[in-house]
Amino acid sequence: MRRSLTRVALALSLLALTIPLGGCKTLPVRIEIPGFGTGQVDGLWFWRYSEESETFERVCRVDISNPLDVRGEEGIEYVQTCDASGTFAITLATPIERLNSSNVLVEIYFIRWEPDPGVFRASAFNSSGESALSATELTL
Repeated sequence: MRRSLTRVALALSLLALTIPLGGCKTLPVRIEIPGFGTGQVDGLWFWRYSEESETFERVCRVDISNPLDVRGEEGIEYVQTCDASGTFAITLATPIERLNSSNVLVEIYFIRWEPDPGVFRASAFNSSGESALSATELTL
């Protein structure tokens, strides 16, 4: 049985570099996901700060697979859905680095469609609920 994510502290360590790609930006983001190694995380939400509402608003959902073989290493597949209609999604894969029995470190490619950079935070979710937003802010 999974513990509620409200009890799991989500300490996301974010590091990004910008790589131009057509009409969007593709940015590698390194994320530490506490609880993933013990099956407590099914995915992430990325939240963008809105100047209009002065709050963080959900903009991208990233669903994460169970561990599998990725290019000969333990990894995950992840599906990023960022448009409001949910009709455009992209599936990618990445190796994982196990930091301990519970925490993993992954580098995912975040695709930003907005023309201007924004300030983002993240949260994790599973069938029991969702964590609080990360304390770390990242400009993407």
